[in-house]
Amino acid sequence: YDQVLDTTLMVGAIPSRYTSVSTDPTDLTTYFAMARGFSKAGEKGVTAMEMTKWFDTNYHYIVPELVPDQKFKFSSKKILQKIFLYSCLQKLEIHLVIQNHINLKEIYQKLKKKM
Repeated sequence: YDQVLDTTLMVGAIPSRYTSVSTDPTDLTTYFAMARGFSKAGEKGVTAMEMTKWFDTNYHYIVPELVPDQKFKFSSKKILQKIFLYSCLQKLEIHLVIQNHINLKEIYQKLKKKM
């Protein structure tokens, strides 16, 4: 769905409001709640994360919500599973571009300056 959202989940930077969505913070329910929002009948829902354009392209991505004391931990194997699946099925050498920690660190530094 979104490479930046995949990376956000992979490093465990899941906003606290999504803990009520599912018992597994890295499952598809949480993933889509972060992208589209989530509500159950009779309960208050959670809003989706902000979406913004990637430079001047028509591609949009989910903006990570990092807090000043953000803790990062490996939380999702989704990207690794994709690599394994595609390499097995296609029998091709794969070169992935993954949003890296430096990009997230830059976002985090900008956030700290605003506070």
